[in-house]
Amino acid sequence: MSTALHLVDESIRPTPRSRRFGVAGMTCGHCEHAVQQEVGRLPGVRHVVADAAAGTVIVESVGDVDLELLAAAVDEAGYRLAG
Repeated sequence: MSTALHLVDESIRPTPRSRRFGVAGMTCGHCEHAVQQEVGRLPGVRHVVADAAAGTVIVESVGDVDLELLAAAVDEAGYRLAG
């Protein structure tokens, strides 16, 4: 049996980008979960943390997140992007 060695050039790996967005209307843990699930389905998104108390969602992604898709995902969860 042969073992293949795969070398990865770390300089060409996409690096995660983290951005914070305002979300209007979240009031509880259920709200946070709904936003996290919808936003987490977007292309390139690696991690999502919604915070109802702060009215924010932090999105970690590879590259930029399409703002129209982000707004649609938040809307699908029942909330809206704010400022």
